[in-house]
Amino acid sequence: MLGPLSLALCGGCGGPPQPSATAAAQPAPLRVLLYPYLPMCPGDAGFSSTAARMSREFTAQTGRPVEITIEDVEGAIYDPTALGEIIAEGRYDVVEVDSETLGSLAETGAIQPWPAPPSLAGWHPAAVAAGELDGARYGVPHYLCGYFVFAYEAAPTAADTAAALGEALAALGTPRPDIVGDGMGSWTLASMYIDAWRELHPGASGPDLTDGALDPAAAQAVVDLLRLCRHDGAWPCVDPNSGFDDSPRPAEIFGAGQADAMWGYSERLHHVIAAARAQGLPDPEVHIAPAPLAGRREMMTFTDVLTLRRGCEGDCASGAGAFAAYLTDPATLEWLLMADECPTGTPPRYLLPARLSGYTPRLMADPHYPRFRALMSSAAPYPIRGVVEARRRIEAFVKGMLGR
Repeated sequence: MLGPLSLALCGGCGGPPQPSATAAAQPAPLRVLLYPYLPMCPGDAGFSSTAARMSREFTAQTGRPVEITIEDVEGAIYDPTALGEIIAEGRYDVVEVDSETLGSLAETGAIQPWPAPPSLAGWHPAAVAAGELDGARYGVPHYLCGYFVFAYEAAPTAADTAAALGEALAALGTPRPDIVGDGMGSWTLASMYIDAWRELHPGASGPDLTDGALDPAAAQAVVDLLRLCRHDGAWPCVDPNSGFDDSPRPAEIFGAGQADAMWGYSERLHHVIAAARAQGLPDPEVHIAPAPLAGRREMMTFTDVLTLRRGCEGDCASGAGAFAAYLTDPATLEWLLMADECPTGTPPRYLLPARLSGYTPRLMADPHYPRFRALMSSAAPYPIRGVVEARRRIEAFVKGMLGR
């Protein structure tokens, strides 16, 4: 009769060993694809530091393995048809998307409502609305952002129209460009048009994007803002050769003190401060206000939401719910937003938490997060249906008025 040691030595002689009860009970790794368009740690490769800390913390807290990807896989993050195919193949269980694409992604059939989403009591109302389709919770909100104007002097941020902004900037009398920003981002013109439309139509939730009619007044408000960035015969905001397209370059110019003002997303402030520090300058003192479009200075907010793959049931759905709870926990939000996993001296990311308790005491001690929170307090959500289908048509309409 063989003893225990002999059995161990002969384990490979009669075929592969049988998995232990412990190994058999180990759940399959949860596969997560997170929204990638946020500031990355300096020197990082594909958000590896961010994903590693998330994985380590989540597994330590729940005992569940997780595989986290933070990238625009196959360029599909803003292409609901392509992204739906990737999800339907079973490659990811949880996928974070911009809520402007949520309705179109749901129509592919690749995602399903969350069976047991976290309680959203105490979250920003716009974020809550941005994840709901036909009364079902398709998206768990994570981050918010919107369009702001940043200036070194207070007067430009008091303007409520592009014309008033132009007058305030001209009155500064500096030789620098008045303002810089990215007008050629792939979703910029359509989103700014929707923002301007809402300001022109108080009380309305948003334009009807299903028909062919577009509002020249809303488009003109966008054009008026973009025209302010012309300087010395150049128009970098709308020049595809300027390097501004979907780039932090305008923020770097402003952060280096080479422009009087900038308009852009809240997270562009990360690049402003990073550019100043790179030149040995102190962190700039900036004034912040909603980007002035059509006179009402009302914020609209983008929301990044977590979606659930159709067919992710049982233990998969349980793990997905646990990950959504982890990712939106104030402690997780704090280190993500403050870029704690990055090298010392990295500025905060200045994305905004959808969960209001995510404005922790540490965030509220930051020079800028309290201002962002106040400005976003009454922000409305961008539409979650129709933007994907109307985006190119709106962009062409605005570019026509720009003469581009």
